[in-house]
Amino acid sequence: MIEQMPNEQVKSKLIETLRNVTAGKIYVEVERARLTSRLVKKLEAEGKIDEAAAMLLELQVETYGSMEMKEKVEFLLEQMRLCVLRKDFIRESIICKKISVRFFDDKSEAVQELKLKYYDLMIKLGLNDNAYLDVCRYYRQVYDTPRIQADTEKTKQVCFVLAVYAFKSGRGVGTLVLKCVVLYVLLSQHTNEQWDLLNRIHAMRQLELIPEYNVLLELFINEEIIFWKQLMKPKMTISWFEDTMLSTFEDLLRRGTVTCPATDVFDATESGNKRWADLQTRVGEHNMRMIAKYYTQITFDRMAELLDYPVEDMEKFLCSMIVSGAIPDAKIHRPLRIVNLRARKANVEELDQWASSVRKLTDILNKVSHLILKEEMVHRHLDAKAGSPSQ
Repeated sequence: MIEQMPNEQVKSKLIETLRNVTAGKIYVEVERARLTSRLVKKLEAEGKIDEAAAMLLELQVETYGSMEMKEKVEFLLEQMRLCVLRKDFIRESIICKKISVRFFDDKSEAVQELKLKYYDLMIKLGLNDNAYLDVCRYYRQVYDTPRIQADTEKTKQVCFVLAVYAFKSGRGVGTLVLKCVVLYVLLSQHTNEQWDLLNRIHAMRQLELIPEYNVLLELFINEEIIFWKQLMKPKMTISWFEDTMLSTFEDLLRRGTVTCPATDVFDATESGNKRWADLQTRVGEHNMRMIAKYYTQITFDRMAELLDYPVEDMEKFLCSMIVSGAIPDAKIHRPLRIVNLRARKANVEELDQWASSVRKLTDILNKVSHLILKEEMVHRHLDAKAGSPSQ
């Protein structure tokens, strides 16, 4: 009936009239939602994003019992998309919780397309919040999608975040998604969860497709110092392996190479530069953990040398890591310009150690006392034997 209207103006008036008539009618709530969706698309095409978003967000489609789950998810994804256009990420974070990720276990083509749209929007939300570990998980879910691993042209059109970069790459969307998985797990702050995910990603056989990124992962897994300047701009005196592999990391990650195109993670934008600075911070945090692992006490100058920071910046960085709980046992002695990294013991552990030491001391005293008494008895016996009359 709506399609039979002579022009768009009449269609819009009819849709608005039907929406007003069906307002509050539960038995036609699905039809009203569909009419609203048509009107929202028209408003968006006219550039009225705020008005379109307000109209669509008033629909609580998650409560519609007569609407199919697939259609509900489509409406919720549209609500999330309009929130992204309005930069209303708080509301988007609320709406995304209304979608159960178990719905995406369905391997049908239509559901997998909705899955890619969902994680595309979640990636944008995570990047806005600088939640790198969440972004890594989202990319991991994208990578596990059969359509992504198939690297079809249709997939490139669906995965909006990687669309531009996919067409530049000769190795497909899957490789680019895998690169993003690696980079965002490295950008995440070190926690038990991050460390577990880092090792599970390192165990993926698909990393053989991107050996340069696999080498970068190994640098953070190995319990060794990473020298940032040598990592990105090494001197000519380092070994051949470092000269051929590590010297290319800055170009590899920011600009890409002929055989390994870059992602948009460290592009020449404000957010890309911020993530590049965050990567340098993660290298510093890794180095600080390695120093705390192998040193019990270290001078300011030596720590600044190992971290490749000026002494003033090193002290600020150390204080931030102590406050964040990354190395809670460190103590700074400014007059002596040393840092004590000896691990503190819990009160119960201290008491147990004290009790054990006292027990050892009493055991030693008992043993010494026994030896003294034994020696005295031997000497008494010898003296008595020497003083007795000979037979």
